[in-house]
Amino acid sequence: MIFITGMPVASLTPSQAYLTKLENKVFRYKSVQVSLNSVTALDKNAFLACGIEQSRLIAGGEEKSFEFIYMGVWRKEAGEWKFLAHQTAVAPN
Repeated sequence: MIFITGMPVASLTPSQAYLTKLENKVFRYKSVQVSLNSVTALDKNAFLACGIEQSRLIAGGEEKSFEFIYMGVWRKEAGEWKFLAHQTAVAPN
């Protein structure tokens, strides 16, 4: 198990409310672009990637653009890289 700021990231899952909104097309993503600023090895089989995510989506019938601070965690299991966690926060202006 990998821990970041005391939280086990391997156990994180999207909220059911968010998944329901995706299924009902309340949120429709048009584009997502990630620019990495840093990649940090957590051990020989895991890394943390940080950067900026720019997203364009339709929410509530309106097109919106957002810039987020991005964090993603990957781990190699049985020879394959698996995406474990993703966290974004609205980037300050």
